[in-house]
Amino acid sequence: MKIEHECPQCGAPIILDETDRLLSCRFCRVRLYIQTGDYFRYYFPPGKGIDDDILFIPYWRFRGMHFSCITDRIEQGLIDKTFPAVISQSVEPSLGLRPSSLKLRFVQPSDKGTFLQPQFSFKESYAATEQKVSFEQVAVHKDLTVFESFDIPITETIIKQEVLFYESFIAETLSLLYTPVYIRDAVIYDAILNEPMPGAAGDGGLDVRGAGNTSGITFLPTMCPNCGWDMVAERDSCILVCTHCNSLWETTGGGFRRTDFAVVRAAKDNTGLVYLPFWRMKINVQGIDFKSYADLVRYANLPKAIRQEWEKAGLYFWAPAFKVPPSTFLMLSKQLTLLQPDREIDDTLPGSPVYPVNLSKQEAIESTKITLANMSARKKTLFPRLNDISIGCVESLLVYYPFIETKTEYIQEEFRLGIQKNALKLGQTI
Repeated sequence: MKIEHECPQCGAPIILDETDRLLSCRFCRVRLYIQTGDYFRYYFPPGKGIDDDILFIPYWRFRGMHFSCITDRIEQGLIDKTFPAVISQSVEPSLGLRPSSLKLRFVQPSDKGTFLQPQFSFKESYAATEQKVSFEQVAVHKDLTVFESFDIPITETIIKQEVLFYESFIAETLSLLYTPVYIRDAVIYDAILNEPMPGAAGDGGLDVRGAGNTSGITFLPTMCPNCGWDMVAERDSCILVCTHCNSLWETTGGGFRRTDFAVVRAAKDNTGLVYLPFWRMKINVQGIDFKSYADLVRYANLPKAIRQEWEKAGLYFWAPAFKVPPSTFLMLSKQLTLLQPDREIDDTLPGSPVYPVNLSKQEAIESTKITLANMSARKKTLFPRLNDISIGCVESLLVYYPFIETKTEYIQEEFRLGIQKNALKLGQTI
Protein backbone atom coordinates (compact mmCIF):
# COMPACT_ATOMS: atom_id res chain seq x y z
CA MET A 1 0.00 0.00 0.00
CA LYS A 2 1.49 3.35 -1.07
CA ILE A 3 0.84 6.71 0.61
CA GLU A 4 1.39 10.08 -1.03
CA HIS A 5 2.63 12.90 1.17
CA GLU A 6 4.58 16.13 1.04
CA CYS A 7 7.78 16.78 2.92
CA PRO A 8 6.82 18.92 5.98
CA GLN A 9 9.99 20.99 5.51
CA CYS A 10 10.33 21.63 1.76
CA GLY A 11 7.02 20.39 0.29
CA ALA A 12 8.62 17.87 -2.06
CA PRO A 13 6.44 14.86 -3.01
CA ILE A 14 7.20 11.65 -1.09
CA ILE A 15 5.85 8.11 -1.56
CA LEU A 16 5.74 6.00 1.61
CA ASP A 17 5.03 2.33 2.18
CA GLU A 18 2.35 1.38 4.68
CA THR A 19 4.92 0.10 7.18
CA ASP A 20 7.20 3.15 6.91
CA ARG A 21 7.63 5.11 10.12
CA LEU A 22 10.64 7.10 8.96
CA LEU A 23 10.20 9.88 6.42
CA SER A 24 13.37 10.73 4.49
CA CYS A 25 13.30 13.53 1.95
CA ARG A 26 15.82 13.13 -0.87
CA PHE A 27 15.62 16.86 -1.64
CA CYS A 28 16.19 18.61 1.71
CA ARG A 29 17.63 15.50 3.47
CA VAL A 30 15.37 15.87 6.48
CA ARG A 31 14.60 12.69 8.47
CA LEU A 32 11.44 12.61 10.57
CA TYR A 33 9.69 9.90 12.57
CA ILE A 34 5.97 9.59 11.79
CA GLN A 35 3.69 9.19 14.79
CA THR A 36 -0.02 8.98 15.53
CA GLY A 37 -2.01 8.68 18.74
CA ASP A 38 -3.57 5.26 18.05
CA TYR A 39 -3.61 4.03 14.45
CA PHE A 40 -2.98 5.63 11.09
CA ARG A 41 -5.85 6.93 8.98
CA TYR A 42 -5.69 7.16 5.20
CA TYR A 43 -8.14 8.12 2.50
CA PHE A 44 -8.56 7.58 -1.23
CA PRO A 45 -8.82 10.93 -3.03
CA PRO A 46 -12.08 11.33 -5.00
CA GLY A 47 -11.97 11.44 -8.79
CA LYS A 48 -11.21 14.66 -10.62
CA GLY A 49 -14.10 16.96 -11.43
CA ILE A 50 -16.33 15.75 -8.57
CA ASP A 51 -17.40 18.79 -6.56
CA ASP A 52 -20.28 17.29 -4.56
CA ASP A 53 -20.11 17.04 -0.77
CA ILE A 54 -17.94 14.01 -0.11
CA LEU A 55 -18.63 11.41 2.56
CA PHE A 56 -15.73 9.16 3.55
CA ILE A 57 -16.72 5.64 4.64
CA PRO A 58 -14.26 3.91 7.03
CA TYR A 59 -12.84 0.41 6.61
CA TRP A 60 -10.55 -1.39 9.01
CA ARG A 61 -7.40 -2.68 7.37
CA PHE A 62 -5.37 -5.38 9.07
CA ARG A 63 -2.11 -6.78 7.89
CA GLY A 64 -0.06 -9.07 10.08
CA MET A 65 0.30 -12.48 11.69
CA HIS A 66 -2.77 -14.37 12.81
CA PHE A 67 -2.66 -17.30 15.25
CA SER A 68 -5.63 -19.55 16.02
CA CYS A 69 -5.89 -22.17 18.77
CA ILE A 70 -8.21 -24.73 17.19
CA THR A 71 -9.18 -27.89 19.12
CA ASP A 72 -5.68 -29.31 19.74
CA ARG A 73 -3.39 -27.39 17.40
CA ILE A 74 -2.20 -23.89 16.52
CA GLU A 75 -2.73 -22.64 13.00
CA GLN A 76 -0.89 -19.57 11.78
CA GLY A 77 -0.86 -17.41 8.72
CA LEU A 78 -0.75 -13.88 7.34
CA ILE A 79 -3.87 -11.77 7.03
CA ASP A 80 -4.27 -8.84 4.66
CA LYS A 81 -7.93 -7.86 4.73
CA THR A 82 -10.27 -4.90 4.89
CA PHE A 83 -13.53 -4.89 6.86
CA PRO A 84 -16.27 -2.22 6.89
CA ALA A 85 -16.35 -0.23 10.13
CA VAL A 86 -19.95 0.94 9.66
CA ILE A 87 -23.26 -0.73 8.88
CA SER A 88 -24.93 0.33 5.66
CA GLN A 89 -26.71 -1.28 2.73
CA SER A 90 -24.35 0.58 0.41
CA VAL A 91 -21.10 -0.55 2.01
CA GLU A 92 -19.17 -3.23 0.17
CA PRO A 93 -17.81 -6.09 2.35
CA SER A 94 -14.24 -5.32 1.24
CA LEU A 95 -12.19 -2.68 -0.57
CA GLY A 96 -10.86 -5.37 -2.89
CA LEU A 97 -7.72 -4.41 -4.79
CA ARG A 98 -7.95 -0.68 -4.10
CA PRO A 99 -5.36 -0.59 -1.28
CA SER A 100 -2.75 -2.24 -3.51
CA SER A 101 -3.60 -0.43 -6.74
CA LEU A 102 -4.43 3.16 -5.68
CA LYS A 103 -2.34 5.64 -3.72
CA LEU A 104 -3.70 7.02 -0.46
CA ARG A 105 -3.12 10.09 1.66
CA PHE A 106 -2.92 10.72 5.38
CA VAL A 107 -6.13 12.05 6.95
CA GLN A 108 -5.46 15.56 8.25
CA PRO A 109 -7.76 17.88 10.26
CA SER A 110 -7.71 20.37 7.36
CA ASP A 111 -9.06 17.86 4.81
CA LYS A 112 -12.42 18.70 3.28
CA GLY A 113 -15.31 16.27 3.44
CA THR A 114 -17.16 14.36 6.15
CA PHE A 115 -15.29 11.43 7.66
CA LEU A 116 -17.67 8.93 9.26
CA GLN A 117 -16.67 7.53 12.63
CA PRO A 118 -16.27 3.73 13.03
CA GLN A 119 -19.31 2.16 14.63
CA PHE A 120 -17.34 -0.78 16.04
CA SER A 121 -13.75 -1.84 16.64
CA PHE A 122 -11.57 -3.92 14.34
CA LYS A 123 -11.99 -7.06 16.46
CA GLU A 124 -15.78 -6.66 16.45
CA SER A 125 -15.71 -6.16 12.69
CA TYR A 126 -13.45 -9.19 12.22
CA ALA A 127 -15.60 -11.37 14.48
CA ALA A 128 -18.71 -10.45 12.52
CA THR A 129 -17.21 -11.62 9.23
CA GLU A 130 -15.35 -14.78 10.32
CA GLN A 131 -16.90 -18.14 11.14
CA LYS A 132 -16.06 -19.29 14.65
CA VAL A 133 -16.97 -22.97 14.35
CA SER A 134 -16.30 -25.08 11.28
CA PHE A 135 -17.03 -28.66 10.37
CA GLU A 136 -14.56 -30.76 8.42
CA GLN A 137 -15.52 -33.94 6.58
CA VAL A 138 -12.85 -36.61 6.86
CA ALA A 139 -13.06 -39.77 4.73
CA VAL A 140 -11.98 -42.88 6.64
CA HIS A 141 -11.12 -45.91 4.51
CA LYS A 142 -11.56 -49.25 6.27
CA ASP A 143 -9.99 -52.58 5.37
CA LEU A 144 -12.60 -54.89 3.82
CA THR A 145 -10.94 -58.03 5.19
CA VAL A 146 -11.43 -56.78 8.74
CA PHE A 147 -14.99 -55.44 8.55
CA GLU A 148 -16.79 -57.50 5.90
CA SER A 149 -17.93 -60.12 8.41
CA PHE A 150 -19.60 -57.39 10.50
CA ASP A 151 -21.52 -55.97 7.51
CA ILE A 152 -19.94 -52.52 7.93
CA PRO A 153 -19.57 -50.30 4.83
CA ILE A 154 -16.06 -50.13 3.39
CA THR A 155 -15.94 -46.31 3.53
CA GLU A 156 -17.57 -44.01 6.06
CA THR A 157 -17.54 -40.24 6.43
CA ILE A 158 -17.04 -38.75 9.88
CA ILE A 159 -18.09 -35.19 10.66
CA LYS A 160 -15.38 -33.69 12.81
CA GLN A 161 -16.15 -30.53 14.77
CA GLU A 162 -13.33 -28.01 15.00
CA VAL A 163 -13.68 -25.37 17.71
CA LEU A 164 -11.81 -22.08 17.71
CA PHE A 165 -10.88 -21.30 21.32
CA TYR A 166 -8.54 -18.34 20.99
CA GLU A 167 -7.15 -15.93 18.39
CA SER A 168 -4.17 -13.59 18.49
CA PHE A 169 -2.96 -10.90 16.10
CA ILE A 170 0.78 -10.12 16.23
CA ALA A 171 3.07 -7.71 14.34
CA GLU A 172 -0.05 -6.05 13.10
CA THR A 173 -0.40 -3.01 10.91
CA LEU A 174 -3.87 -1.76 11.80
CA SER A 175 -5.27 1.30 10.08
CA LEU A 176 -8.46 2.98 8.94
CA LEU A 177 -8.97 3.45 5.21
CA TYR A 178 -11.62 5.91 4.03
CA THR A 179 -13.24 5.49 0.63
CA PRO A 180 -15.15 8.50 -0.82
CA VAL A 181 -18.83 8.58 -1.85
CA TYR A 182 -21.34 11.32 -2.60
CA ILE A 183 -25.13 11.52 -2.75
CA ARG A 184 -26.85 12.92 -5.84
CA ASP A 185 -30.59 12.73 -6.54
CA ALA A 186 -31.06 10.36 -3.56
CA VAL A 187 -28.49 7.90 -4.99
CA ILE A 188 -25.10 7.08 -3.45
CA TYR A 189 -22.22 7.24 -5.92
CA ASP A 190 -18.72 5.86 -5.66
CA ALA A 191 -16.61 9.05 -5.84
CA ILE A 192 -13.64 7.22 -7.38
CA LEU A 193 -15.47 5.44 -10.21
CA ASN A 194 -18.27 8.03 -10.37
CA GLU A 195 -20.82 5.19 -10.55
CA PRO A 196 -23.85 4.30 -8.41
CA MET A 197 -23.06 1.85 -5.60
CA PRO A 198 -25.02 -1.37 -4.98
CA GLY A 199 -28.08 -0.72 -2.82
CA ALA A 200 -27.49 2.96 -3.41
CA ALA A 201 -31.05 4.28 -3.03
CA GLY A 202 -31.41 6.91 -0.30
CA ASP A 203 -28.58 7.41 2.15
CA GLY A 204 -27.99 3.67 2.61
CA GLY A 205 -28.47 4.01 6.36
CA LEU A 206 -25.22 5.97 6.79
CA ASP A 207 -24.96 7.54 10.23
CA VAL A 208 -23.21 10.92 9.96
CA ARG A 209 -23.73 11.92 13.61
CA GLY A 210 -20.47 12.82 15.29
CA ALA A 211 -18.56 12.59 12.03
CA GLY A 212 -15.34 14.51 11.68
CA ASN A 213 -11.61 14.18 11.03
CA THR A 214 -9.85 15.64 14.04
CA SER A 215 -7.12 12.97 14.01
CA GLY A 216 -3.80 13.63 12.36
CA ILE A 217 -0.14 12.70 12.36
CA THR A 218 2.90 14.31 13.92
CA PHE A 219 6.54 14.31 12.86
CA LEU A 220 9.39 13.98 15.34
CA PRO A 221 12.96 14.97 14.45
CA THR A 222 15.23 11.92 14.74
CA MET A 223 17.64 13.71 17.08
CA CYS A 224 18.58 12.00 20.31
CA PRO A 225 16.67 13.59 23.23
CA ASN A 226 19.73 13.02 25.42
CA CYS A 227 22.64 14.38 23.33
CA GLY A 228 21.09 15.83 20.15
CA TRP A 229 22.94 13.40 17.86
CA ASP A 230 21.25 11.93 14.77
CA MET A 231 19.73 8.59 15.68
CA VAL A 232 19.93 5.50 13.48
CA ALA A 233 16.76 3.82 12.23
CA GLU A 234 15.42 1.92 9.25
CA ARG A 235 12.19 2.82 7.48
CA ASP A 236 10.08 0.46 9.60
CA SER A 237 11.98 0.71 12.92
CA CYS A 238 10.06 1.17 16.15
CA ILE A 239 13.25 1.67 18.19
CA LEU A 240 15.81 4.35 17.31
CA VAL A 241 19.48 3.97 18.21
CA CYS A 242 21.89 6.70 19.27
CA THR A 243 25.44 5.43 18.86
CA HIS A 244 26.86 8.68 20.25
CA CYS A 245 25.52 8.41 23.82
CA ASN A 246 24.78 4.66 23.76
CA SER A 247 21.00 4.88 24.12
CA LEU A 248 17.85 3.42 22.57
CA TRP A 249 14.52 5.25 22.21
CA GLU A 250 10.93 4.23 21.51
CA THR A 251 8.10 6.57 20.58
CA THR A 252 5.20 7.48 22.87
CA GLY A 253 2.27 9.81 22.49
CA GLY A 254 4.39 12.69 23.73
CA GLY A 255 7.68 11.97 21.97
CA PHE A 256 10.58 9.60 22.65
CA ARG A 257 11.12 7.45 25.73
CA ARG A 258 14.34 5.69 26.67
CA THR A 259 14.37 1.90 26.26
CA ASP A 260 16.33 -0.44 28.52
CA PHE A 261 18.57 -2.84 26.62
CA ALA A 262 21.37 -5.34 27.14
CA VAL A 263 24.02 -6.96 24.97
CA VAL A 264 25.35 -10.52 25.18
CA ARG A 265 28.94 -10.52 24.00
CA ALA A 266 30.21 -13.13 21.58
CA ALA A 267 32.38 -15.81 23.20
CA LYS A 268 35.08 -15.13 20.62
CA ASP A 269 35.77 -12.44 18.07
CA ASN A 270 34.36 -13.27 14.66
CA THR A 271 34.16 -11.34 11.46
CA GLY A 272 30.65 -11.14 10.12
CA LEU A 273 28.93 -10.82 13.50
CA VAL A 274 25.41 -9.35 13.56
CA TYR A 275 23.50 -8.70 16.77
CA LEU A 276 19.81 -9.65 16.55
CA PRO A 277 17.33 -8.18 19.08
CA PHE A 278 14.95 -10.17 21.29
CA TRP A 279 12.43 -9.13 23.92
CA ARG A 280 12.91 -10.75 27.32
CA MET A 281 9.77 -10.43 29.45
CA LYS A 282 8.96 -11.37 33.03
CA ILE A 283 5.30 -12.29 32.90
CA ASN A 284 2.69 -12.62 35.62
CA VAL A 285 0.32 -15.44 34.59
CA GLN A 286 -3.08 -15.64 36.26
CA GLY A 287 -5.34 -18.66 35.75
CA ILE A 288 -2.73 -21.44 35.86
CA ASP A 289 0.19 -22.23 38.13
CA PHE A 290 3.11 -20.96 36.07
CA LYS A 291 5.69 -19.02 38.06
CA SER A 292 9.04 -20.82 38.03
CA TYR A 293 11.34 -22.75 35.73
CA ALA A 294 10.17 -25.96 37.40
CA ASP A 295 6.61 -25.11 36.35
CA LEU A 296 7.85 -24.66 32.78
CA VAL A 297 9.54 -28.10 32.81
CA ARG A 298 6.34 -29.76 34.03
CA TYR A 299 4.10 -27.70 31.74
CA ALA A 300 6.08 -28.48 28.56
CA ASN A 301 6.83 -32.05 29.69
CA LEU A 302 10.57 -31.54 29.15
CA PRO A 303 12.79 -34.63 29.58
CA LYS A 304 14.50 -33.22 32.67
CA ALA A 305 14.61 -34.26 36.31
CA ILE A 306 13.31 -31.27 38.28
CA ARG A 307 15.78 -29.84 40.78
CA GLN A 308 14.69 -28.22 44.01
CA GLU A 309 16.31 -24.87 43.14
CA TRP A 310 14.23 -24.69 39.96
CA GLU A 311 11.09 -24.21 42.07
CA LYS A 312 12.32 -20.71 42.92
CA ALA A 313 14.17 -19.95 39.70
CA GLY A 314 12.84 -16.96 37.75
CA LEU A 315 11.04 -17.44 34.46
CA TYR A 316 11.15 -15.24 31.36
CA PHE A 317 9.24 -15.33 28.11
CA TRP A 318 11.18 -14.49 24.95
CA ALA A 319 10.12 -13.22 21.55
CA PRO A 320 12.01 -11.89 18.51
CA ALA A 321 12.04 -8.10 18.29
CA PHE A 322 11.98 -8.33 14.49
CA LYS A 323 9.29 -9.48 12.11
CA VAL A 324 9.49 -12.95 10.60
CA PRO A 325 6.88 -15.30 9.08
CA PRO A 326 4.43 -16.79 11.63
CA SER A 327 5.97 -20.28 11.72
CA THR A 328 9.44 -18.83 12.38
CA PHE A 329 8.06 -16.49 15.03
CA LEU A 330 6.43 -19.42 16.87
CA MET A 331 9.60 -21.48 16.66
CA LEU A 332 11.90 -18.74 17.96
CA SER A 333 9.58 -17.71 20.81
CA LYS A 334 9.11 -21.29 21.96
CA GLN A 335 12.73 -22.35 21.64
CA LEU A 336 14.18 -19.36 23.50
CA THR A 337 11.56 -19.55 26.25
CA LEU A 338 12.30 -23.24 26.77
CA LEU A 339 16.07 -22.59 26.75
CA GLN A 340 15.80 -19.72 29.27
CA PRO A 341 19.11 -18.08 28.22
CA ASP A 342 21.08 -16.75 31.17
CA ARG A 343 24.31 -15.19 29.94
CA GLU A 344 26.31 -12.29 31.33
CA ILE A 345 25.13 -9.02 29.79
CA ASP A 346 26.18 -5.38 29.65
CA ASP A 347 24.57 -2.16 28.46
CA THR A 348 27.06 -0.99 25.84
CA LEU A 349 26.19 -1.17 22.16
CA PRO A 350 28.50 -3.47 20.18
CA GLY A 351 30.81 -2.29 17.45
CA SER A 352 29.29 -4.88 15.08
CA PRO A 353 26.04 -4.16 13.20
CA VAL A 354 22.76 -4.43 15.11
CA TYR A 355 19.62 -5.60 13.34
CA PRO A 356 16.74 -3.06 13.47
CA VAL A 357 13.86 -3.52 15.90
CA ASN A 358 10.55 -3.51 14.02
CA LEU A 359 8.37 -5.52 16.43
CA SER A 360 7.34 -3.47 19.44
CA LYS A 361 7.43 -4.46 23.09
CA GLN A 362 3.62 -4.38 23.30
CA GLU A 363 3.29 -6.81 20.39
CA ALA A 364 5.83 -9.12 22.04
CA ILE A 365 3.83 -9.05 25.28
CA GLU A 366 0.66 -9.91 23.35
CA SER A 367 2.42 -12.92 21.85
CA THR A 368 3.17 -14.56 25.21
CA LYS A 369 -0.20 -16.32 25.46
CA ILE A 370 0.35 -17.97 22.07
CA THR A 371 3.85 -19.00 23.21
CA LEU A 372 2.29 -20.42 26.37
CA ALA A 373 -0.21 -22.40 24.27
CA ASN A 374 2.50 -23.57 21.88
CA MET A 375 4.66 -24.96 24.69
CA SER A 376 1.86 -26.89 26.34
CA ALA A 377 2.05 -30.68 26.26
CA ARG A 378 -1.71 -30.88 26.91
CA LYS A 379 -3.27 -28.58 24.34
CA LYS A 380 -6.73 -30.17 24.48
CA THR A 381 -6.92 -29.37 28.18
CA LEU A 382 -5.38 -25.90 27.99
CA PHE A 383 -7.09 -24.39 24.93
CA PRO A 384 -10.62 -24.17 26.46
CA ARG A 385 -9.10 -22.19 29.37
CA LEU A 386 -7.09 -19.68 27.34
CA ASN A 387 -9.69 -16.91 27.47
CA ASP A 388 -9.74 -17.16 31.28
CA ILE A 389 -5.95 -16.84 31.54
CA SER A 390 -4.64 -13.29 31.99
CA ILE A 391 -1.07 -12.23 31.38
CA GLY A 392 0.65 -9.08 32.57
CA CYS A 393 4.20 -7.91 31.99
CA VAL A 394 6.19 -7.19 35.16
CA GLU A 395 9.40 -6.11 33.40
CA SER A 396 10.91 -6.22 29.93
CA LEU A 397 14.36 -5.89 28.41
CA LEU A 398 15.60 -5.68 24.85
CA VAL A 399 18.50 -8.13 24.52
CA TYR A 400 20.93 -8.28 21.59
CA TYR A 401 22.42 -11.71 20.88
CA PRO A 402 25.41 -12.28 18.57
CA PHE A 403 24.81 -14.26 15.37
CA ILE A 404 27.33 -15.27 12.75
CA GLU A 405 26.26 -14.19 9.27
CA THR A 406 26.64 -16.72 6.46
CA LYS A 407 25.51 -16.52 2.88
CA THR A 408 22.00 -17.78 3.59
CA GLU A 409 21.37 -17.49 7.34
CA TYR A 410 22.32 -16.11 10.75
CA ILE A 411 23.65 -18.72 13.19
CA GLN A 412 23.72 -18.59 16.98
CA GLU A 413 26.24 -21.25 17.93
CA GLU A 414 25.38 -21.46 21.64
CA PHE A 415 21.71 -22.18 20.94
CA ARG A 416 22.45 -24.20 17.80
CA LEU A 417 19.92 -21.91 16.20
CA GLY A 418 19.77 -20.72 12.61
CA ILE A 419 17.52 -18.05 11.11
CA GLN A 420 17.17 -17.96 7.35
CA LYS A 421 17.84 -14.59 5.73
CA ASN A 422 14.81 -15.14 3.51
CA ALA A 423 12.64 -15.28 6.65
CA LEU A 424 13.90 -11.84 7.67
CA LYS A 425 13.26 -10.48 4.18
CA LEU A 426 9.71 -11.84 4.25
CA GLY A 427 9.23 -10.30 7.67
CA GLN A 428 9.91 -6.85 6.28
CA THR A 429 6.78 -7.18 4.13
CA ILE A 430 4.46 -7.96 7.07
